[in-house]
Amino acid sequence: MRFIYLFLGISLTACTVRESNPVPISQPGDAALRCSEIRDQVTMNNASMEVLAAKDASIKLNNNVALGLSFLALPAVFAVDGSKVEQIEVRALNDRNQNLKRIFAKKGCFGG
Repeated sequence: MRFIYLFLGISLTACTVRESNPVPISQPGDAALRCSEIRDQVTMNNASMEVLAAKDASIKLNNNVALGLSFLALPAVFAVDGSKVEQIEVRALNDRNQNLKRIFAKKGCFGG
């Protein structure tokens, strides 16, 4: 029984909620970016989206485990992170990429 309480205590400390920090869709200097810089930013944003999506999937799995354990102790219910921080940030990165792709096309850049 001590193991269960220890596990729950550790789980609760690991489930802190953070505020979202979405990237702005447009940023100062966007119009001055070269084609290669736009391509690099889109690539970096895609990598960030993959990391955030993996983190979101991990959080969902942890939430399911916490809900499954909730029958053992009520505090497990409070361990569930119901926030959509990663989803908000992924959506913002995707919107940023769409804006960068518009600039890319407007400049007459070639390639994806």
